[in-house]
Amino acid sequence: SDATDRWLRSQRWKSKETETIYRCAASRINTWAADTGVDNLPDITADMLDEWRGLWSPSAEKKYNRIGLTSQSAFLGYLKRFFRYAVRIELLARNPAQELTPISKSKRRTQVFTPPQFQQLLAAIPRYTAAKRGMDHEFAAEFRALFLLQRWSGMRLLDCLMLPRKGLTGNNMIPTTKKTGALVDCTLPEEAVAALQSLSQNREKFQPDYFLWEKGVSLDYLSTKWAYSVRKMNPYMGLKDQQGKPMRFHTHMLRDTFAVELLLAGVPLEDVSKLLTHESIKVTQDYYGHWVPDRLRRLKARSVEAMKKMGATFGGQ
Repeated sequence: SDATDRWLRSQRWKSKETETIYRCAASRINTWAADTGVDNLPDITADMLDEWRGLWSPSAEKKYNRIGLTSQSAFLGYLKRFFRYAVRIELLARNPAQELTPISKSKRRTQVFTPPQFQQLLAAIPRYTAAKRGMDHEFAAEFRALFLLQRWSGMRLLDCLMLPRKGLTGNNMIPTTKKTGALVDCTLPEEAVAALQSLSQNREKFQPDYFLWEKGVSLDYLSTKWAYSVRKMNPYMGLKDQQGKPMRFHTHMLRDTFAVELLLAGVPLEDVSKLLTHESIKVTQDYYGHWVPDRLRRLKARSVEAMKKMGATFGGQ
């Protein structure tokens, strides 16, 4: 705990959100150490850290190990930063986290919603909430607002859940992302704005300064909690892919839908990258580059139709 306290004191926070993320990471490290019975930093071994990482999952038995796949990758980064710091100031002679391999991103092809599928998703919300108890029973309006917000802004789940009320003025939304601190400048359609504004500031279970952040739920656990509820919603959706096979929904599909629809509408890849607040266009290319041929085919068809209206003819047509 002395080492993590010193690590935190060494930081120069760019934002309150960044400070919160570091403090949550330090708290998770301390909780694990206490639960494992480790008091001294040099007693931590690479084997212990590797075993701990194997316990991380959204449905882990212990709360401090409940981490979604995306959050696992992020937390692993902070864990490594902490141990690099400890080596740098000579609290440790060797970094026990050095050999922990990165958590791989999914290689599955991006799945996006068609407009009818998105309406199918919204229609499933009341069926799901009516069948459940507790949070999931009470939060139909919150689920609807969340899905509309992510679909039309392309923001990550955590950024949507942490959207402050002051970040939305009319249809214009200007929050900053928690992952990179990048500024989001987005205009939302009326349906999404209305869904957010319908969420009363006086709701008992939510922080008054936020649309979707519950009271008593830490930043470290917020997205994992909601992602778990979304997974339980799948049996009520009946979604099918283009081959007629069952399609499982996760919230990142709404971010993918936002990006792909813009690409297919002819928005340049570099502009989509900026809207997604990616740190480089290479990230956008890696995730969505395979959609560019689909976009070019659609643009080619549209250009042919435009030239036909100008009087041009084409052989075989």
